[in-house]
Amino acid sequence: MIKLTNLEKDLLKMPLEELGDIAFEKKRKISQDFVYFTHNYHINYSNECLALCPMCAFGKPLGKGYTLSLKEVEEKLKKLKEKKKNILEIHIVGSLNPSLPYIYYISLIELAKKYFPKSTIKAFTATEIAY
Repeated sequence: MIKLTNLEKDLLKMPLEELGDIAFEKKRKISQDFVYFTHNYHINYSNECLALCPMCAFGKPLGKGYTLSLKEVEEKLKKLKEKKKNILEIHIVGSLNPSLPYIYYISLIELAKKYFPKSTIKAFTATEIAY
């Protein structure tokens, strides 16, 4: 079970609009009215999942979804590189797929770095890593 601080407990009780106002004021103190964004790309390599969490609309039963081959991922990255040179972040997330070997996940990162060597890789959720 996760232990929350008193501040976190208080924030969770706050009306969403009030919390948004506080966040906006904090943001304005840090960066005034400037807005920052990054060019990113998402690789969702598979939606075939063992867990099928009740709140997840992404996961599908094993054999009923999709899993991208490394060739398919590479093709997507090649096409992206031709169109956009300034991708700063690549997000790699998927599912709990028992048919994928460990090397598959390493290869996803290697492919992303091959085509976008200067990009930051943000890969896998905590659940994927724990699995």
